Amino acid sequence: MTRRRWIADEVSGSHAVLLGSHADHLAHVLRARVGQEFDIATAENVRNGRIVSITDGRVEFELGDVVPTAGDGEAAQGAVDTSIRLARQCGLGLYLIESLNEQAEICIARADYPAAGHFAATALERAKAPDCQFLWGAAEAGHLLGLALLHQGESVRAGHFLTQALAERRRLNDPKIEQTRQLLLALAGG
Repeated sequence: MTRRRWIADEVSGSHAVLLGSHADHLAHVLRARVGQEFDIATAENVRNGRIVSITDGRVEFELGDVVPTAGDGEAAQGAVDTSIRLARQCGLGLYLIESLNEQAEICIARADYPAAGHFAATALERAKAPDCQFLWGAAEAGHLLGLALLHQGESVRAGHFLTQALAERRRLNDPKIEQTRQLLLALAGG
């Protein structure tokens, strides 16, 4: 049986945490409850996860066994393709921004930096539109766009987007502040 899969924002031993808009979506839209199980993607693998705590902007999981995966990214790409298509068809603006950011991450993972930049720039434009103002999505898109530009040797443009992303993440008290700060430090040092 296929279960909904979430990408962990933090992992420590046998525990993982989902933060921000994804945690809020899981808790408030999908109405997840303590004890429910989901597949949790970590940097190393995908594991069974059982919810042990839900608070505003945070869902904590106890991790279990490793879930077998295809390992080649085809399943992830298929899921993102479907989510982008559905979000566009159904007018789900925030979900579309999140899906575009996921597509940018997939492109970065396969070193397709121009495509990553395209998807991140599209997500950033939509997130900052006057009728949207999705700051969490804008912060993530700015970070991903800066990373894609950095890999393409466009350090000035990368610095611009990373600086904006860092300011937005600070304003939101985003737990990913350190990731963006580290990229800016690497940019300044190199």
